[in-house]
Amino acid sequence: HTHTHTHTHTHTHTLKLLIAEIHYFVCKEIFALLEKTDEAKEKNLFGQYTGKHLKEWTEIIKAYEAHSVYLAEAAQILVSNVKYEIPALKKRIERTSKQISDFLNKEADSAKSIKAYNVKFAQACEEFGIPGNNVKAELEGLTGKLPELLESVVAKTQEDNGIKTACDFYSVFAHYTRSINKDGSKKKDEQAPPQCAMLAYISEHGNVTMRKYKGLELPPTPAVATAGKENDTGGPSISIDWGDIPLEAEPEPTAGAAASAIDWGDLDASAGGSAPAIDWGSFEVADEGTAATFEIVDETPKLSDSKGGVAAGSGAKGKKKSKGQSKAGEPEENLDETLLEANVTRSQFINDLHELQAFLTQRKTEMSVSADFALISQLQMSAPYLVQRTSLSDVKIFLDRVAAVLELLQAPTIRNIIDIKVSSRFCARLALSITQNQSVAKSLAQSISDMVAKREELQETIASTQPKIATLVKATHALQHQVEAVLSKQYDRRQVNIIGEINTL
Repeated sequence: HTHTHTHTHTHTHTLKLLIAEIHYFVCKEIFALLEKTDEAKEKNLFGQYTGKHLKEWTEIIKAYEAHSVYLAEAAQILVSNVKYEIPALKKRIERTSKQISDFLNKEADSAKSIKAYNVKFAQACEEFGIPGNNVKAELEGLTGKLPELLESVVAKTQEDNGIKTACDFYSVFAHYTRSINKDGSKKKDEQAPPQCAMLAYISEHGNVTMRKYKGLELPPTPAVATAGKENDTGGPSISIDWGDIPLEAEPEPTAGAAASAIDWGDLDASAGGSAPAIDWGSFEVADEGTAATFEIVDETPKLSDSKGGVAAGSGAKGKKKSKGQSKAGEPEENLDETLLEANVTRSQFINDLHELQAFLTQRKTEMSVSADFALISQLQMSAPYLVQRTSLSDVKIFLDRVAAVLELLQAPTIRNIIDIKVSSRFCARLALSITQNQSVAKSLAQSISDMVAKREELQETIASTQPKIATLVKATHALQHQVEAVLSKQYDRRQVNIIGEINTL
C-alpha cells in the first residue's frame, strides 16, 4: 500500500485530470500504475496477479470489456460533455459576462445621477444662501433676513415717490369720474375716498409695526416723584396738586349730620317724603339661581386717517388687547409684526398693487387709442390738475414701478422665507425636498458599492469556470483519441476518426 501511494503521488497530474469522472480508460491507467509497484511481482503459476488491489482492478477491467460496455460508457460521456456539460458552462460564462456588463452600465448611470442630484442640492442651497449642513435649522434661520428683504421692497416702493404719485392719481381720477352725472353735470363735491389705502400708507410711512399702524403705541410712563423732594438727577422734583384736600382728619359725622351734608340740588321729593328716585332704565330681573349677563360696549367712534390707519387715541380706550389675545376662532395678532410681515396687511398690499396695475393698464389703453382722443381731451379739460398733467409716458413709468415692486415682493426667495416663518410644516416639507436630493445621491452611492461587490463575485465565478471548461475539453479530447485508438484496433488498425461538434470545442 505504501509503494502504491508513492507511485500514485508521482502521477498526481494524471489523476487530477481524471478525478472528475471514473471510466474504463481511467481504470486502465490506475491498473498500469499498480503494475509498477512491488505488488505486481505476486503471481500464481498461471501468471495471474494474486495481490489484492491488482486482482480487484483486473476484475473491474474485464467487466468493462465484456460486451464492449466501456465503449458505450465512453460514447455516453462524450455526448454528455459535448452537448450538455461544456455548453452549459459556456452559457454560464456568457450570462455572467452580460451581468457584469449590465452592472458596469448601471454604475455609470448611477454615477451620472449622483452628480446630477448633488448639483440640484447645491443649487437649492445656493438659492436660499445656506451651506447645507443642517438644512432645516438653516432654513429657520433665514427668517432673520426677512426684515432686510422687506425693507428693500419698501425702498423700491418709495423710490422717487412714484408709487405714491400713482396712488394719488388713481384716487383723484376715480373720484373725478364718479362725480360726473350721466348728463355731464357734476355731483355735489364729496371727500375723495382713498384708493389702494395700504399701498399708499406704506409708500408714505414705510413698513411700520401693526401697533403703530393701529395707533396703539403706548404713551411713555410718567415719572411720579414725591412732593417736596428732588429727583435722582438733582433737579426740581415734580409735585402733584391734590386740590383743597384737608390734611387733618375730621370726626365722622353722625347719621343725622350725614344726611344734611349732601346737597341734592333742587330735586323734588317724591310722594311720602322719600329720597329722589333714580331711573335705572329697563332691566329684566333674572330668575333666581340664574346669573345676569351685562355687556359694556364702547361706542366711541373710530376716526380713520386718510392712509388707512386708525388715529391715535380714537376708540382705543377700553378696546386694547394685549399681545396674544384674540377673538374666538381667529388667529392671534402680533402687534410687533410689521405690515409686510403680517399676512392680512401684506395681502392687502399685494392686492392694491394688482388693482393699481389693472387701473394703469386700462388707462394706458384708453390714452393710446386715437379714436377717443377728442373725448379724452374734453374730459381732461375739466379734470383736476393731477389728471390733466399725467401723460401717457407717466402712466407707462407708473406701470414699470408697480411691476418692479410686484416682481421683487413675489420673488421665490421672499415668498419661501415668509412661508417658512408662517408655517413650520412648510419649513419641514421644504427641508425634505432639498435633502431628498442628497438622500437619493447617498442611496445611489450605496447601490454602486453593492453592484461593485456583486460584479467582483461574478468575475470570480468566471475565473473559476474557465479552468473547468478547459479541463473538461481536454479530458473530452483525450477520451476521443482513446476511443478512436480502441476502435482502430478492432478494425485491423484502420484509421478511425470521430467527427461532429466534438472537434469544435
